[in-house]
Amino acid sequence: MRKVLRMTMLLLLTAWVNAAFADTYTYEFSAKVFSGNGEKDLGGVTWKLQTDAVFFGYSGDKGLQIGKAGEHATFVTLSTNGIQGTVSSVKIETSGAKGIDAELEVTVGGVPFGDKYTLTNVNTGHEFKGTASGEIALNYVNRGKALYIKRITVEYDTAGGEEPGGESGGDEEGEDPMENAETFVFNSEPGLALLGISVPQVGKYTAVKNDLNSNGITLANTNGTARTRVHNSNGNYTFRVYNGGSITLTSDNETPITQIVVDFDELGTVKAGEGTWNVDGKIGTWTGEAASVTLQVEVKSFINTINVVTGGTAPKPLQEVSGLAELKDVDDGTDVLLYITDADDVRVLFADAENNAFLRDKSGTRVYFKGVKTKPTMKFNSHLAGYVYGKKTSVGGMTVLEATAKTSSAMLLIAEPVMEKDVTPADVSTGNHTDHIADWVLIKGTPVSNGKVSLGGSDVEIKNEYGLTDVNFYHEPYDNARVDISAIAFVAEPGIIELRPIYNKVEQTVAHLVEEVEFLPIVYVIDEKEELVLPTTNMDNVAVRLERKFYGGKWNTLTLPFGVENVEGVLCRYKSVEGNVMVFEKTNRIEPGVPYLYKPEEGQENVLYKGVTLSNTAAHDVYHNGFHFVGTYKPYSMKTDNTERLVGDDNKLYSPTSETSGKIGSTGAYFVVPSAAGDVMVKVDENISGIESAYSSTGESTKDSRVYDLYGRFTGHGTEQLPKGIYIVEGKKIVVK
Repeated sequence: MRKVLRMTMLLLLTAWVNAAFADTYTYEFSAKVFSGNGEKDLGGVTWKLQTDAVFFGYSGDKGLQIGKAGEHATFVTLSTNGIQGTVSSVKIETSGAKGIDAELEVTVGGVPFGDKYTLTNVNTGHEFKGTASGEIALNYVNRGKALYIKRITVEYDTAGGEEPGGESGGDEEGEDPMENAETFVFNSEPGLALLGISVPQVGKYTAVKNDLNSNGITLANTNGTARTRVHNSNGNYTFRVYNGGSITLTSDNETPITQIVVDFDELGTVKAGEGTWNVDGKIGTWTGEAASVTLQVEVKSFINTINVVTGGTAPKPLQEVSGLAELKDVDDGTDVLLYITDADDVRVLFADAENNAFLRDKSGTRVYFKGVKTKPTMKFNSHLAGYVYGKKTSVGGMTVLEATAKTSSAMLLIAEPVMEKDVTPADVSTGNHTDHIADWVLIKGTPVSNGKVSLGGSDVEIKNEYGLTDVNFYHEPYDNARVDISAIAFVAEPGIIELRPIYNKVEQTVAHLVEEVEFLPIVYVIDEKEELVLPTTNMDNVAVRLERKFYGGKWNTLTLPFGVENVEGVLCRYKSVEGNVMVFEKTNRIEPGVPYLYKPEEGQENVLYKGVTLSNTAAHDVYHNGFHFVGTYKPYSMKTDNTERLVGDDNKLYSPTSETSGKIGSTGAYFVVPSAAGDVMVKVDENISGIESAYSSTGESTKDSRVYDLYGRFTGHGTEQLPKGIYIVEGKKIVVK
């Protein structure tokens, strides 16, 4: 047996010396390595960057950032002469910002290698295949937006028995024939010996009961319908896993596994969990990124070798961090134990149903908790203190604490506020939203176009990511509407900020005796200084803020695109006309588009109407016998020719004397009367006053005059036969004694 083993090793050794050495170079950008043109050591290989970019950054999800929106790089070349040998594959994980328009071409030795690749905004690995040697260059041509490079992987061979970076030749007796072999070799006696597996006799097997370790990878297995084993079939050794069994490959230091290649002697049915599993003949290849990968064997399979490739960098040691501000300064990818003191007053700005929450401390520092499940669940206004595990990452300057397997809320206290002030949004109407990423913000009276608002010269998209409906007073804002937005300023990707509307409510509890306050995600704003654009269809359960002033104890004109019930104060609508008297009747109900006279007891400003139906009904012109009361949804300058008039405090209609005095705001109304009309008054039920002082009968003939009572009713011509009382004759009050 010893002689057979020695002969096998000598044959393997001879084959190894005369063969090419396969090797893989991998580097993942885990920080902003480059800040400009020049050379950097990337994983033991010197790379040279040439570009016209002036901005450089880093994203934990997408890697090194080159350029940004408005200052994009038109070209990028990243090259190296540090990888010697024949290159067979160059795989680049790369992407761009949203809206990217760029291509990547790889050259080896100055010759195109594989096909050009068109970038997307999703980090994607693209493999360039060929056979060439010489300088490796990544050549980007870019027509806009930021570029990102996440990982570079190069597969190459060094011929003639020469190790990459080493010298040719070597002492046969001093070389290890398994040094450059696959991670797990089951089809040779040297491979089994390195794994500590006893070589079985012909027709026999050795059960694999314990975990196997090789090159920083641990292989564990479970039995299927038969025990997992290494079998010797006439000198052909295979690792056999039967129906229902499994293989789990785990990186010992948690460095992500990026590729697994399995050479099957007999392939049944094998499936993998996360990542991509492809089979070509008897070669199965898994690609992805995970610390542990399980291959589930549904139909028995016999394996010759398994090769495992890891990429990136190992996780950094656990770091204890005190407070949100200190967390911001921790390197991305670091596991942390975050300690939050009660004095930090860390509060929840918003929490969704997917265990994601946005926090802010008393200094204004914000952190996004991603997938951090707690008990009780976090909700708006909650107060946090204690310890929580997680991994610190970031996206475009937004600090993120991601949940890991160690994350637990057991040491995290979540309490309702008692004496603390309630959390309120930051007003970013002036465009300072970039200073409030991952923050709860409020934007007032901003116009909407194509689902976006303009802030600080940039278009920011409104995205309903949290499933709001009209139950929460949310409707997707229509074009040219003006709105108040209560939202989270979220970084979707570096350089791209979204407004994600939220609904918050300060609730009264036994311990927190405060007035309940609602913060509505979308409030439609009707500004008396701006033309109102109506929706194309009616919208139910809407919140509307009327940006105008009502004067207390005086007549105000009012036309609204929504109905209101039980209006307080004196509300009147135009009913009829009698002579030169326009008669109004009292009501307490507003209908969409109808103009009204409105006299509140006290002044009002910026009135909020909640739960109304915003109508697409146009403003009405209500008229009787040539006397009109006209509503308007846009500012209007009245004519000064005595045909268009305002109501005075004395209920008499007056023609404006100038363009300035005749301005009507949006949601107002004005009167239109015949050009020959003289004095015109309005009457509200029994109340007509201030037209003229009352006069006693003077004996002047009134037999041909039209006479009205104080209710505005026509009583006939002349006063001779009238009972005692006060009447209206030719616009004046007279007393019949």
